[in-house]
Amino acid sequence: MKSTTTAFVLLLLTLYCSAQITQEAEYPNAALHLYMVNLELSGTKYIHVSTVEGNRFVKLYNLDHSLWKSIDCNNLPTYTSIGGNEIFNFGALYVSEQLFDCDEQVEFIYATGNHTVILKEDGTELLNEEGRVPQPGITHSQEYRRPIYNTPDGTKLILSDTQGGASYVYSLPCSLSTGIGGLINGDGLVDIAKAYPNPSSDYCRLEYKLPTGVDEALLVLFDSKGTEVAQFRIDRSFSDLLIPVYDYLPGVYVYQLIANGERMAEERIVIQH
Repeated sequence: MKSTTTAFVLLLLTLYCSAQITQEAEYPNAALHLYMVNLELSGTKYIHVSTVEGNRFVKLYNLDHSLWKSIDCNNLPTYTSIGGNEIFNFGALYVSEQLFDCDEQVEFIYATGNHTVILKEDGTELLNEEGRVPQPGITHSQEYRRPIYNTPDGTKLILSDTQGGASYVYSLPCSLSTGIGGLINGDGLVDIAKAYPNPSSDYCRLEYKLPTGVDEALLVLFDSKGTEVAQFRIDRSFSDLLIPVYDYLPGVYVYQLIANGERMAEERIVIQH
């Protein structure tokens, strides 16, 4: 009886210890500058954005916290304020592998208060624009006025003149994955999975996850001309939607998750018969 009691107590202690919340790792000097991203090819990584003068890097870590890649940003432009003070803070937006040139290198938007650079991990600059910045800057959530959009006419980047007036649209060679994080504070796109099967001919299943604080939303389907062809009301009762597509004309369609009147995420589906 004693051995049975002892074994039971040990089991309870094991269960109690396994249920405790424990600190896994510490990233020094990373306050407000540590977040995660789900890369298209390499999967989930931690990102630490170091904005200290002389030590400006974007560092990516594996889930075991070992260093995976370190991207030097020290030669990129800094932001000179109106008072003449040089500011070294910057945002690393849309860290990705296949958004800006479709190869396997890591790339991202380096954004200061008045400068935008699209940088690859080997230091190659794909775009360098002074006086033009992404609309949300480096502090707004990507759910609010995102600067990159997938459209039926390709993926577009919008930069705005820091002096006011014009905005500029750039065509990107690849598509935005909804798994890509983007901002220095870690705000990413709302999770909306890709449709399957894709291409589809008879029925297509759309998976979704509503954003925090949202209990109801819409999944809206558009054809290649931007015309709405179907609308589905969804809530938290389910996590996917099976829709018939056998009556739709063949082509590329875009479906969007819309909550509280705002477009939160979108993906593409190809219909062929």
